Amino acid sequence: MKKIFFALVLISTLLTACKNKETTNMQVSDGKPAAIERFDIKKYKEVLKDTFAEYETPGGTAVNMLEGDGYYLQQECPKAQDDMVCLQKMFYKDNLTLQTKGRYLKKGDAAVGVWEYYDRAGKLIKQENRDAGYKILWADMAQILKKQNINLKYAAGIYKYTDNNIPYWKIMLTTETSIADCTFNGLTGALVSKNVQDLNKIQRIM
Repeated sequence: MKKIFFALVLISTLLTACKNKETTNMQVSDGKPAAIERFDIKKYKEVLKDTFAEYETPGGTAVNMLEGDGYYLQQECPKAQDDMVCLQKMFYKDNLTLQTKGRYLKKGDAAVGVWEYYDRAGKLIKQENRDAGYKILWADMAQILKKQNINLKYAAGIYKYTDNNIPYWKIMLTTETSIADCTFNGLTGALVSKNVQDLNKIQRIM
């Protein structure tokens, strides 16, 4: 399952990277170029098993590393079940420098925040706001779910989509006895729909 999810997030990233190529200056704080981030190839080889590498940091972050055709991919996700925001980095394979960096939600395929794209020399060539069109960001959505007593440890999928120019959040939940999906307006945070199915009833029907 980890490899399948890894692949789904990767496909989404590659498709986005192939869109427009806006250019922007590299962010600097003291007049000097920011340090170029590189893939930790030594760590990758240390933890590699078959074609997949993973380890956990002392702070409790699960790090997954994968080699692809022309790139290395690294995903960093908190172990806490209700902490959904992960960091993804893609590196050029030939010189190990950072290619793309951004955050996504570990349950589903929703990219959030500003994603950054770099050339092989480490120059920032593009920034993309993956929350464009949304007034209710993930931090807001998490608070709304908490107020409605929706526990994220039961989250099976978190998705973003747009219908008739209105952005939405869709939350899929599963427990031992039920499955549910809740849809929220991405502009107002209002609950648009909520569907709950009793698994015991479904099993009796089948």
